[in-house]
Amino acid sequence: MLLLRLKRFLLKRLLALPEPNGRRTGRLGELFALMTLRLEGYRILETNRHLSFAEADIVAERNGEIVVVEVKVRRGGVYGDARDSLSAKKIERLRKLALFWSEGEQRNARPLLFAIDVKGSKVCYSILEVLEYG
Repeated sequence: MLLLRLKRFLLKRLLALPEPNGRRTGRLGELFALMTLRLEGYRILETNRHLSFAEADIVAERNGEIVVVEVKVRRGGVYGDARDSLSAKKIERLRKLALFWSEGEQRNARPLLFAIDVKGSKVCYSILEVLEYG
């Protein structure tokens, strides 16, 4: 119940931002993604994990499977949707991170995109498997 209240609070905060502020919007988006993943049964292992070759916003686990999550937030749709903002370079880095976690934990890890679009008074999100670019 508390997680659901926190998620609603973060939604209101995302909608209330007067002007696009990359850092604040991104942080709120990451917190929203954390709450959503927790509500969907994921156990959060790490956040903002920095390695020499890449960074993961969230590393989580559910039913023995590890996911390496990149969170993208877009406001207004001027620069396209959040799902369209993942470059080929970032996808390759996410794949390397998933491989790194797979080897270290000796179990499957896969890269996911948590895409959040804020348009007017609506917040839409989706959790997408990162398969390939384009």
